Formats: sequence, C-alpha cells, structure tokens
Amino acid sequence: MGGSSADGGSAAGGSSAGGDGGSSGNGTGGAGGGVQSIPICQAACNSPADCAQGPAPYDASHYECAAGVCKWQGCKADSECTALGNYVCRDQYGVPTCVKACGSANDCGSGVPYDDADNYTCDNGGCLNQGCNNEAECDALGDLVNKPYTCADLGGGAFCFPECNSPQDCSNGQPGYTASNYECDQGACRYIGCNGDSECATLGNYVCR
Repeated sequence: MGGSSADGGSAAGGSSAGGDGGSSGNGTGGAGGGVQSIPICQAACNSPADCAQGPAPYDASHYECAAGVCKWQGCKADSECTALGNYVCRDQYGVPTCVKACGSANDCGSGVPYDDADNYTCDNGGCLNQGCNNEAECDALGDLVNKPYTCADLGGGAFCFPECNSPQDCSNGQPGYTASNYECDQGACRYIGCNGDSECATLGNYVCR
C-alpha cells in the first residue's frame, strides 16, 4: 500500500497489508521480519490525498507524504479492519496492520504446511506470522507455485524465499526485479532494492526511495 512489493519471499500470513517478499512490504525479508532498509519502488505524492487507495485504513488520513513518497501509517482501530472479515488491528513488523483475529494460534493460517497454526502466535487477539519452521514447509510452497523455495533467515527471522544459485535465478525479467536487484544469499533470493526511478516508472507514478 503506497509502495510496490518485492518478489523476494513468500506472502503467506494473516496480514492484509504486506508485500510479497518484504517483511513489511520492503523486500528485506520473506513474509515478515526483515530489519534492513533498502530502496524500493514507492508511490510518488505531493500530499496524502495522492496516496489514498480506498476507504480506511487506506484513505488519505492513513498516509503521510514524506519527501515526495507515500508512507502508509497503518490502521488505527479494529473497526477499520472489519470490512475484511474477522480481522483486528495489531502491530505486525512495526506497522499497525489488519490481521486475523484469534483466540489461539489454531485460529490462524490457512491450514497448509507453511501457513498453519505452528507458523503463528496469537498475540493480544491477533494472528502474528512467525515465519517458517523447516525446509519442508517451504518445499510445499514451491510445489504450489512450481518454483523451489527454501527456509532461510536473511535477517529478522526465518521465512520462505525462492531458491537460487546466482542472482540470475531470482529475476522475473521485469524492471526492478532483474538479477541486478537481487543477491543470492545462503541459496535464497534476497531483494536488495531498486536501482533508480526509471525502474519504478514502469509501475506508474513511482520512484525509487
């Protein structure tokens, strides 16, 4: 929301506002947990009104236009998340995010190996994704998408990432997601960021920040 998602890891989880491959949508981790700040494609703006994508929690009041880019500030209350179903607003990877409501971890996930109860904690009534527990869980994800995945901790916890022998294995051929945007770290694709505004312009009014 307000920035592009980096295809660097799995998107399994209860969050409604994350990025595919970014711990908080920034491509630094898998489905959660990254700690490194990297340049990513983000929506350009002159005011928060340019960032709005719909009703709360994605209207203008939930964004900041900081240094010309949209920064989502997160949800503000459980009531903003109910349009998604049985969701609540809880801190997930440093941003208040709509996550599944729960009484226990058994209420979390979809039941598949990389996204079931043992991949979550139920914290203050909200499902928080804790990442992968073993290689087999990520193998199951790979079988689903017909692309091998591995369980790796690239900083901030272990999550499912596409496997690689070199950065070329990580590329999907699209600007911003070619070999030059990745490192092959511990046999896993680590997204290292966009290389300039020209890459992000292919997405629309986006810049690399």
